[in-house]
Amino acid sequence: VPGQPIFQRPRPQVPGGGPPRPLRPGERRPMHPTRTAPAGARPLGVGPGLPPPGPARPGARPGAPARRPGQRYVPRGVKEGPMKGYTPPPRMVVSNEPMPITRNITITEGISVKDLAEKLDIRAKDLISRLLGRGVFATINQTLDAELASEMARFFGAETNVITFEEQA
Repeated sequence: VPGQPIFQRPRPQVPGGGPPRPLRPGERRPMHPTRTAPAGARPLGVGPGLPPPGPARPGARPGAPARRPGQRYVPRGVKEGPMKGYTPPPRMVVSNEPMPITRNITITEGISVKDLAEKLDIRAKDLISRLLGRGVFATINQTLDAELASEMARFFGAETNVITFEEQA
């Protein structure tokens, strides 16, 4: 039928059925069929002159979140679910005492953190963390002076031979 929707959802039969009548000016809208109180009304037991409603269950703590029935109590820190058996791998313990000197490396005066880490056969992040522990904030691309590079190499178990820029050229 032209002018009509293709599909009309079956409507529940309500007493006095038919389409709702239009509202007159100033008239309140009818309540939804599932509502029991007029729209905008406060829930029962809450109002300006009434004390706040007490806990729903006797013995329940007032600040505690209400648990649903059938939900068990799980203390904090107790794992449940798919990763309950997972334990992170143990962290590598980094000691503060220097390693015994076992090798000899040759460095230039302005060696970068990355190059020094490669010559020492360590990760650059370990070298950077050791520098941070000494109060030197350095990125992987920054250069270190010969004295600091020698101290770091000694800590990681290497003796250094420093080549100056003049000797290098």
